[in-house]
Amino acid sequence: MSEEEDIDLEVEVILIIVLLIVYIFVAQLIEEQKIDFLHESGIAILLGAISGIIFLFVGSSPISFSGEGFFYFVLPPIIFGAGYTLKEKNFFKNIGYITLFGLLGTLISMVVMSAFVIIFNDYLFPLGHSQRLTTAECLLLSAVLCATDSVAALAIVKETEFPTLNSILFGEGVVNDAVAILIFKSVEKMIEEGKENVDEDIIDTRGVEVGIKEILATTKDFFILTLSSLGLGIAIGLISAFILKNIKSLRHHPTLEIFLIMLFGYMSYLLAELLNLSGIMTLFLCGVIMSHYTYHNVSKSSKVGSVVSITSIAFLAEAFLFTYLGLSIFSTESSSFSLNFTFLIIIAAVLARFASVFLSIAIYALFRRCVIEIDCKQLTLIWFSGLIRGAIAFALSLEIGPSIAPHRDQMVSTTLMMVLMTTVVLGGVMSAFAKLIGLDAEVTDEDELAGTHDSKIERLTDVVFKDKKKGLCKRMFRKLDNKILKPLFGGDMSKIKRASSFQSYMTTTTPKPAADTQALLRSSPSNDADMQNRTASLMRGANLDRISEHTDEN
Repeated sequence: MSEEEDIDLEVEVILIIVLLIVYIFVAQLIEEQKIDFLHESGIAILLGAISGIIFLFVGSSPISFSGEGFFYFVLPPIIFGAGYTLKEKNFFKNIGYITLFGLLGTLISMVVMSAFVIIFNDYLFPLGHSQRLTTAECLLLSAVLCATDSVAALAIVKETEFPTLNSILFGEGVVNDAVAILIFKSVEKMIEEGKENVDEDIIDTRGVEVGIKEILATTKDFFILTLSSLGLGIAIGLISAFILKNIKSLRHHPTLEIFLIMLFGYMSYLLAELLNLSGIMTLFLCGVIMSHYTYHNVSKSSKVGSVVSITSIAFLAEAFLFTYLGLSIFSTESSSFSLNFTFLIIIAAVLARFASVFLSIAIYALFRRCVIEIDCKQLTLIWFSGLIRGAIAFALSLEIGPSIAPHRDQMVSTTLMMVLMTTVVLGGVMSAFAKLIGLDAEVTDEDELAGTHDSKIERLTDVVFKDKKKGLCKRMFRKLDNKILKPLFGGDMSKIKRASSFQSYMTTTTPKPAADTQALLRSSPSNDADMQNRTASLMRGANLDRISEHTDEN
C-alpha cells in the first residue's frame, strides 16, 4: 500500500469517527427536544450522504464496504445485543404474535411480493429489454425485500407506554431478519442448483426455470435450516452457561467473563454461517439463552459490565451501519437504475405487507377461535412500520453474485433507493401517522392495580384464573426449567424461592374464606363472570392489601 493510499485511509477513518460523534450529539438533541419528524437511523443516513458529497468534491472515491464485512463484523453485535438484553417477560408473553408476524407474515409477504414483482417486471420491461429481470432474479429480489426494519417504529412506540406493541415490533423485527435471510439463502441455493442442469445461453436469456418441484424443495430446506439454527443457538448458549457456572475462579476476573460471553456469542454466529445456517437466528437465540442462564453465573461486576459493553458495541455498529447506507448513495452503480420500477416495487411492498399482517391475524383468529388482543390501531401501526426497509435488505442485495443474477447492479440500486426512501420518508412521518390513527397508550397491569380496592380484588381473581388457563407447554417448560435446567446450567433461582415463600405465606396467613374460594375454583359453573364475582365476594374479608403487595414483589 502506497503512502498516498495510507493517507486516504486515515482521512476516511477520521471522517467516519467524526460522523459518529456528530450523530451521537444530534440524536441526543433530537430526543431531548422531542423532534418527531427525525429519528436516529434517518439522521445517520443523512450524515452519510453529506459525507459522500464531500468525498465527491475533494475528488476521493467514496468508502466501499462488502456484504461479507457487514455480515461478519457489523451485524453480529447488533443481533447479539438484542438477544442478550431482551426483556424476556414481554417477549415470551407475546411470542405467538411475534412468530405469527415474523415467520408466517414474512412467508406470506414473500409469496405476494414475488407475484407483484414478476407482474410489474413484465409490465415495464417487455421481452428483449435490457433491464428485464428473469423469474429467478424476481424471486431473489423479493427475498431481499422481505427484510423489514422496525427501528423508526420502536423510537416512537416506547416500552413504558406500549409494552405489548413494543415487544411485538421488536420481536417481529428480529425474527423477520432471520427468516428473510433464510429465504434468501434457500432461493439462492435453488438458483445455483438449477444452473448446473441448464445451458449458460438459456440462463442469460430466460434464467433458471422455477417450478413446483423447486419451490417445494426450497420450502423443505427452509424449515430444516430454521430448526437447525435454533438448535445450534440453544446448544452453544447452554454450553456457555455450564462452563461459567462450574469454573467459579473466573468470577474474580470480570474482564475475562465479559470477554467469554462475547466470544461464545460470536462463535455461535460463525458456526451457523460455516454450516450454511441462519447466523442471525442462531446468535439471537444464543443471546436469549445466555441472558436466561449464563448471565446469572457471573459476578455482579460482570453482569453490569457485560450489558453495558454489549449495548455500547451494538449502538456503535448500528450507527455505522446507517451512516454507511448514506455513503452508499454515491458508490452504487446507478446506470441501470429505473425510477418507475422502484416506485412499483414500493407499491408491491405496501400490498405484500398488508397481506402479511392482516391475513396472518385472520388465520390466527380462524384457527384459534379466539379474541384478538391487538386492536385495529395497533395492527395498522404494525403494518405501517413494516413498510420500511433497512440495512439487512441492502446487505442481502450486496450478497447477490453476478453469476446467478446478470442484473445484479439494477437489483442493488433498486434496493438501496427503496431503503433510503422508506427509512427517511416513512420513518420521518411515523410519529405523525401514530397520532393520525389515534394510537393510545396501553393499560398495564400496574395501572390496573393502582385503582380502587375493588379493582385490586378483581385483578387478583383474574390472576388466579389466568394461572389456571396457562398452556400445557408453558407449565411443562417452567417445571423443566426450575427442576432441571436452572440447577444444571444456572439461572435466577430467587424467583423459585420467592414463589415457594409466597406459597407458604398464603398457607399461613390467608383467612378461612380462602378455603371456600379454592373450593369454588374447583367447581365449573357455566358463567366465568359469575365465578369471578362470587370469588371476589368471598375474598373481601381477606388481608388483600398485604397479598397484593407480596404479589407485586414477585
